[in-house]
Amino acid sequence: MNIEYRIATIKDLAIVQELNNKLFILETEKHDPHLVKDWPFSDAGTKYFESIVKDGFVIIAFDGKTPIGYLAGAKSKAYSYSNLIVAELDNMFVEQEYRGHGVGKLLFQQFKDWVKAQDISRIKVSAYAKNKSALAFYRSVGFEDFAIHLHCKVVAQKT
Repeated sequence: MNIEYRIATIKDLAIVQELNNKLFILETEKHDPHLVKDWPFSDAGTKYFESIVKDGFVIIAFDGKTPIGYLAGAKSKAYSYSNLIVAELDNMFVEQEYRGHGVGKLLFQQFKDWVKAQDISRIKVSAYAKNKSALAFYRSVGFEDFAIHLHCKVVAQKT
């Protein structure tokens, strides 16, 4: 493996969208069937990635010339009702065959370095509660449980 990393530019938009689409497909199959699989290529998805490449932090991992993973994050408020500015790891994906080889940890370390340079002292991330491998990864790089969001299914009455 010849893994290299580089900060994404707007020229890398299609690469990031393709990797994010793989994440959407995986998450739809395993955790949330309500995700719109091709959202990364929609107008909203394109605007989101253009914005985060421009104003946030996006890094791509390559094995030679083949993109194998990425991480996207940005500054955000801790909560809508708070004035605390944090960094949010918005989304991250590493191809299955490269997981467990330190690719994700190096992507995260680069993000963490960017966060420090922004003079931000906290990073937040969300993951599906049943995504045990993602939760284990995030805990392995220093995340701790902070808040838990619970959902309750309600069967709508048909009128």
